[in-house]
Amino acid sequence: MTDEEADALLGQDWGDEWDTLPEAPPLVTKTGKVLTDADIQALADEAEAGYTEEQVRAAQERATKRAAHLKAYIIIDEIDRESYD
Repeated sequence: MTDEEADALLGQDWGDEWDTLPEAPPLVTKTGKVLTDADIQALADEAEAGYTEEQVRAAQERATKRAAHLKAYIIIDEIDRESYD
């Protein structure tokens, strides 16, 4: 079925509306910086190059510290709620 046949069946000319995708929203970091194509390519190149053992261990340590901080915050919040009951 050609486009013309499909349009005739539907009784409407849709034009090029179905041929293009909507523009994707820009990628934004937590700090609000809009990432350019060059930024994304640099991140991809870094990921493809791989990471050293030191970089992986440092990232794990940061994640562990963040998790411990959140856990302490939750416990303190629960203690505060108990004291008001």
